[in-house]
Amino acid sequence: MENRWVNALIKTLIVVVILHVIMLIVGWLWGTELGWFGIPMIWAHWHSWGDILLSVVVLVGLYFGIYFLGTDKGDDYLDVR
Repeated sequence: MENRWVNALIKTLIVVVILHVIMLIVGWLWGTELGWFGIPMIWAHWHSWGDILLSVVVLVGLYFGIYFLGTDKGDDYLDVR
């Protein structure tokens, strides 16, 4: 039995980790801001409330996009409503 929301959560976490690794590599090459531990980066999304809000909205949108498009709703699924 498959639980769609857990499956989408795991996929979302994997995508977020991969994106952060890519952004750290790009930031190391062309970084314009300094983040935690002095690591150069492109966009530090915790410097202002607007950046924090934007990153949370994008994360929630990514989760629901993966939930509706990236998880299979077959015959054997568990979706609690």
